[in-house]
Amino acid sequence: MTGDKEKLQSYSALEKERKVSFGNDTPTLIEGKGFVLSKENVKVGNVMYVDGLKHNLLSVNQICDQGNEVIFQSNGCIVRELDTRETMIKGIRTPNNLYILKGGQQQCYLSKNDEHWLWNKILGHISFSQIKKACKYHIVRDVPDIRIPDNTICKSCQFGKQTRTNFPEKEGSASKPLELVHTDVCGPSRKRSP
Repeated sequence: MTGDKEKLQSYSALEKERKVSFGNDTPTLIEGKGFVLSKENVKVGNVMYVDGLKHNLLSVNQICDQGNEVIFQSNGCIVRELDTRETMIKGIRTPNNLYILKGGQQQCYLSKNDEHWLWNKILGHISFSQIKKACKYHIVRDVPDIRIPDNTICKSCQFGKQTRTNFPEKEGSASKPLELVHTDVCGPSRKRSP
């Protein structure tokens, strides 16, 4: 996916409206598609154009579906063609555990603004103060030092930590004895009431 229409060759607008959702669950309209030639002269097909997308994103699934394999290693990644075993694209791994493709302007990465929310999801929606503590005391390996966002309320966190729904409001109450009588209405009983 790209937000730069100039990079797409043989661009065509989509006939049927399609949408894509990102980490904040906001749907965005896909306006068209085309193909891109990378710096290594590798043709990347079915590249979707999403207006307003700030970074280029690659789908590992789609790369594999086109007859390639992606190998992730501790220091980088390699995209190889399955038939010829020829390396098509190489990438490096950053200290923040993101894989960035080498060469050219086309990089795939996560913005620093969203990284704290990604770690919140990875670590099971624990509070940001606990994540900060984990970073400070190196409790979890490879967690970068992240900043705490201004708004730390996540919808998933709220639902996950909610223990029960509110009790319904009382419909009526008695102010003197026998004003409100509770009776058993479940069926014939052996004892007669007065």
